[in-house]
Amino acid sequence: MRKRITGRKFSRSSKSRRALLRALVVSLVNEGKITTTLAKAKEVVRVADKLFATAKKGDLSARRRILSKLANKRKVVDRIFELASKIDKKSGFVRFLAIPPRKGDNSPMAQVEIIGWFKAEDKKAKSEKEEKKGYKKIGKEES
Repeated sequence: MRKRITGRKFSRSSKSRRALLRALVVSLVNEGKITTTLAKAKEVVRVADKLFATAKKGDLSARRRILSKLANKRKVVDRIFELASKIDKKSGFVRFLAIPPRKGDNSPMAQVEIIGWFKAEDKKAKSEKEEKKGYKKIGKEES
């Protein structure tokens, strides 16, 4: 019988498992994209989506709830709130894509990314490169 128990154990104690997921979420928020095993990726998506959905509320209670989950990583929490405010969705902030297995042990791998992260970052980086090279934007100019 199933008993409605969710989540994976990863052959770890509860403290170690919580620390693993916390570290993966912090890396995801800092980098925007991480590569990990498929099982860990599924759990990270589950945890990170809940954090982004909580951050979408934008109030002090949500900030404190997220701080309690991430063990006082204030910069990461600020980044989560910033990203959540930019994304125009209610859920599905994080996704994973299966990639070829790892060579050493043939473990199934996945890439986890925050949806909308790279669009904003790429546009910013592109415009900075164009400004350095002296390019002008071509198109309709408003008069």
